[in-house]
Amino acid sequence: MKMKKQNHKDFNSQTSIHYANVSTSYNESFFTEDGSDYQRWQLDRVLHHLRLQPTDQAIDLGCGTGVFTSALYTKAGLTKNILAVEPSQSMLNLAQTLPGIAMHCSDAQSFVQDRTIRYNKILMNGVIHHIPPADLPELYSGIYRQLHQGGILLTVTRPEIVHYPFFQAALEQWLKQTRAHTVDILAKYMEETGFSVSYQTYYYPVQIAKNKWLEMIRNRFWSTFSYFNDEELEAGITKLTTKYAQTDVLKFEEALIFIEAVKN
Repeated sequence: MKMKKQNHKDFNSQTSIHYANVSTSYNESFFTEDGSDYQRWQLDRVLHHLRLQPTDQAIDLGCGTGVFTSALYTKAGLTKNILAVEPSQSMLNLAQTLPGIAMHCSDAQSFVQDRTIRYNKILMNGVIHHIPPADLPELYSGIYRQLHQGGILLTVTRPEIVHYPFFQAALEQWLKQTRAHTVDILAKYMEETGFSVSYQTYYYPVQIAKNKWLEMIRNRFWSTFSYFNDEELEAGITKLTTKYAQTDVLKFEEALIFIEAVKN
């Protein structure tokens, strides 16, 4: 499978700029709010697939602001801090006061090249689309090398076709970001590395105030919206305001795919 090589430093620089810009509003999103029903729903499924034991050394690769990482530490009753790996220092600055976190500022590709680190479990939650496709084999080889025998890599991602109330240009951008990171592609690379792979899709019914959703888009809560300038973004929001003029609450289905890869 040949893919055009994308310089991961340039890729990560673009991504880091986005997350530096959104760090102050990041935790206000429906999908990252601490203590929410959605967070509890996701935590239960991560724990099911990651099978964390109290003495495990766990990694959260692409931890963001660490809110989910800290909640996972508490929920799993871990005795060792989770190593929270994140390339955006702005995001890590928000994580520094949270319990159960040992911070490490690094991009994923650099982190997996460290031949001295070992761990039992590693989570990649909503970040795999930030890895340039050509770098996936090296990423999985590095993780496989670092994991103890029987260790688990859990990837949480979303499908190509989604039902979010996005404007059309945002849906098209979503496809561009996800089409090279489908489950089939990711599983193929994992299996070629030596992992045993299984996956399952879960669904969550979302109800959210329209004004909150539009404000999340205005704050560019996902990197999808970082590809639009202010004028383009407001034009898209105007289209959504018109489309949903008769409703105050938006309802849609969230789909999360959990890909479990075990080192044999």
